[in-house]
Order: sequence, then C-alpha cells, then structure tokens
Amino acid sequence: MMEFRFANTMAFQWLWLIPLTLGLGYYFMKRHQRKMAKVVDVKLLPFLTSTVSHSKRRWKWGLQSFVILFFVIALARPQSGERKQKIKSEGVELMLLVDVSRSMLAEDVKPSRLELAKKELSRLVNSGSGDRVGIIAFAGSGILLSPVTSDKAALKMYLDSLSPDSVSSQGTEFRKALLEAEDAFKRGGVEGSDQSVVTRAIVIASDGEDNETGAIKAAKTLKKS
Repeated sequence: MMEFRFANTMAFQWLWLIPLTLGLGYYFMKRHQRKMAKVVDVKLLPFLTSTVSHSKRRWKWGLQSFVILFFVIALARPQSGERKQKIKSEGVELMLLVDVSRSMLAEDVKPSRLELAKKELSRLVNSGSGDRVGIIAFAGSGILLSPVTSDKAALKMYLDSLSPDSVSSQGTEFRKALLEAEDAFKRGGVEGSDQSVVTRAIVIASDGEDNETGAIKAAKTLKKS
C-alpha cells in the first residue's frame, strides 16, 4: 500500500525552537535599540543607523526559522512508498522427486545412476538447517514415501530404500510426480499467512526424458500456487 508517513514523529517536539528563535531575535533587537537611545542623541540615531536594514534582519530570522523547520522534518524521516511489514519465515519445504525407473540402474556412473542420486540427495538433506523435506519415488507412477519432515534420519532411511520396486509401474512421467508433490504439500505442509511466508521447492532427480505430456502445464500450475 502506497502511503506517506513520518518514521520518527518524536522529532516534532523540537519545533518549539522556531518561536524561541524569533522571540530571542526580537528581544535582542529591542534591547539594542534601547541601549542606543540611552547613549546617542535622538536626532543623531537615524543617521548612525542608516546602514542598518531591519528588513534584512527579519529575512534572516525567517530563514533561520525555515532551517530549523526543515531540520526537524529531516529528523522526522518522511517516507513514501510500500508499507513495512514484519514477516516471519517458516523455513523451506522441499520435495525430492526421485526417478526409480530401471534406466536409473545403469552403471555409466559408479556405482549406478540411482545410487549416485541417492548419495547427492542425502548430502542435500544433511545441508538443510530446520528445513522440512519430503520424498516421492516415481517412474510410470508416483508414490509419496515420506511427507515433509525435519527428521533427517528418517529421510535418509527412505532414500536408502529407493529402488525400481518402490513404484508399481515403469516409465518416466513427471506430471504424476508433480501432482503427487502438490497433493503432499497440501496435506502435510505449513500454511502461510499475512505474517508468515513458506518457501516451497521441488527437486527432480532423473536421467530420462518425459514419456508423457502435461509436465510443463503441471509445473506452471504449481508455480502459481
């Protein structure tokens, strides 16, 4: 919401310096005039003070008052723009989608593509601090093995158990895995609010191309939500 405000309204208490400055200026001017009247003849006074400009003195007092005014406004810190709001971060909810199709058993990387993926994802789980992680195994279908949790020991146990037997059908279909992740977030995630924000992300570990259509559309829908 766009709005204008002062961040430090207590600064306006210093505005009393303006009338004080004007009052002191007027007081010393009158005092000077009385002293001059006591020591100088009344007829000579206009001649001796002909070079004194009373209008310039009034301008000086006015400018001094404006300096104080703008100094106080600066101390009050005028602001215009988006309103500040304190947001509490609820951490990160991360869903790991692991391809367990039979092609992941290929040994072009040692000991196999699947074992390498499990090792790297385990490192990712260990690097998180307070984040909640879930695991979905997928191939031709997807299955939720672990809802989002901060229990690292349980997560690594599920990662170690991943194999082609974790799912009922073979193939590689990202759409079903993404829809399973969306459902898992809804059923086991933390709901955000105006005072809190939840960051959600999905990591896909796979070696193959998508054999079915609809994955891009599902990903765009997830991004919007």
